[in-house]
Amino acid sequence: MAEAALYANYSEPQFPFEAAVPALQWVVPYVESLTAKKRRQCYHAAIFQDLLNILLVFTRARTSALLSTEVLEPCSKFIEKLNFTLLSLPVKTGAVHHEIQLVYRRRRTVFVVCKRSPRFIWNRTLSHRDVGFNLDFCGAGHINIRESVGVGTFAFHGSDQYYITHEAVYLDGVNDLTPIKEHFNKRTALFNETMNRLGMPYRFAHF
Repeated sequence: MAEAALYANYSEPQFPFEAAVPALQWVVPYVESLTAKKRRQCYHAAIFQDLLNILLVFTRARTSALLSTEVLEPCSKFIEKLNFTLLSLPVKTGAVHHEIQLVYRRRRTVFVVCKRSPRFIWNRTLSHRDVGFNLDFCGAGHINIRESVGVGTFAFHGSDQYYITHEAVYLDGVNDLTPIKEHFNKRTALFNETMNRLGMPYRFAHF
């Protein structure tokens, strides 16, 4: 899978898509029931954004994601339901390896991450660069206070689009943008491949 190539994560078990997909048929209707007004209500749009990020972490397409404390209650319930689904699968699938959890760092900073993630930096105190690594940023540690380019990843659902990630990448001293473009192309392709394998209608693009 593209995940291993993007994260150099060759030794960890892959997410058991084949076994999990039939048990995850509840996900799309459940997400829609919680976000029915996302086109016109910011609260529902925020829930939708975080639920999709949780799905990407759950399937290991992201190392972790930062969640909004304003919508933490529906997100926590979603995580519980996803973990319950994993635990319902046969032991031989190794699904239990991919359970996810909330990790609190500082005030109002909440990550969702796989309990057994070898990529996540588990330190109690995180630098800005550590946070960037945990979020799979192209320029971990870059802050939008210098000459930089802002790159946003969006989820598309129907005719609408929703922010998923946003980061700044320094441009000063960069002679070749190819590695930056390749990073975002690979990450976006991984997000789309993941949703395709789940049989879910969400798709992604970056700008």
